[in-house]
Amino acid sequence: MDELNELPQGWKWVRLGDVCRFITGGTPETSNEGNYKNGTIKWLVSGDINKNEIFDCEKRITEIGFKNSNVKLIPKNSILIALNGQGKTRGTVAMLRVEATCNQSLVAIIGSGRIFIPEYLYLNLKSRYFEIRNLTGDNHRSGLNIPILKNIFIPIPPIEEQQRLATLLTAKLSLIEQAKEKITAQLQAAQALTAAYLREVFESEEAKGWEWVKLEDVCNIKGGKRLPSGTDFSKQKTEYPYIRVTDFLKGSVRTDNLKYIDDDTRKKISRYIIQKENVYISIAGSIGLVGIIPDVLHNAS
Repeated sequence: MDELNELPQGWKWVRLGDVCRFITGGTPETSNEGNYKNGTIKWLVSGDINKNEIFDCEKRITEIGFKNSNVKLIPKNSILIALNGQGKTRGTVAMLRVEATCNQSLVAIIGSGRIFIPEYLYLNLKSRYFEIRNLTGDNHRSGLNIPILKNIFIPIPPIEEQQRLATLLTAKLSLIEQAKEKITAQLQAAQALTAAYLREVFESEEAKGWEWVKLEDVCNIKGGKRLPSGTDFSKQKTEYPYIRVTDFLKGSVRTDNLKYIDDDTRKKISRYIIQKENVYISIAGSIGLVGIIPDVLHNAS
C-alpha cells in the first residue's frame, strides 16, 4: 500500500506481519491409508472456506498422519484465508470456531488479543476480498502467499470500537444472509418448475415412440483446457476469446467480461476450441450449467 489514509483519532495502521502469526497447512501422504482412515483430527481444505464461520468439516486425518507430516494445529478463532484458485475461492476468508488443521491451500492468521478482536480482523479482510485477490492480479496462477499477506495494512481502532463495529456488522450480515437464502430458495423453485415442465414435454404421449440413446453414440463430446502452466490471459483484447464457467449465463454466454489469450497460448491449446451452436455443460465450479455457444464465439477457446 503506497498511501495510508488518515484515520480517526485513536486509530492506527498496522502491518499484519508485525502483529500476527501465520500458520499454513500440509497434506499427509495420500497413498498411506493410515494417515486418514478413522481419523479424528479435523482437516480443512479450500472448499471449507466458503462457510464463513467454520464449526466442523468433512475431512479427518489420524494422529499418525498429523505426526508424520507438516500439518499444524490451528487454534480456535483464527482467521483462515484461501491462497489459490482462479475461481471465487482465492482471497476468501473464514472464521475458524474450532481447533483444526488444514492443507497448504489455506493460511491461518492469529493475532494478539491486545491489538484486535478476531471478529474485527475477519470482517475487515472479508470486506477487502477483491483488493486481496488483486494483490497478485486476478489472473495470477500462483495465487497468494504468506509474504504477500504479511504486507497487508489494517486500520485498528480501540478494542471497544472494534467490538461495537463487529457486533453491528455481524447483525447486518446476518440479515443479508437471510435475504440471500430466500432469494436462493425462490431461484431453486423457479429452476425446478422449468425442469418439471421440460420433463412433462419429454415424457408426454407423443414421446412414447422415441428412442433412448447415449450421448456418446450420437455426439462428439470433448472437454476444455485450463491455461497452460506459466501462461496468463492477454492484457489486450485479441482474436482469441477464452470462455470460462463464470461466462455461462441463461443458456448462452455473456460477452461483457470475456478474457482473451495471445497467439502462443492459442497454439498450445488449439485442440480445445468450441464452435457456434455447440452445447456446453459445466463440470466444475457451478456444475450442470447448460447452454448453446452463440455465433460471435465461434471457435473460441
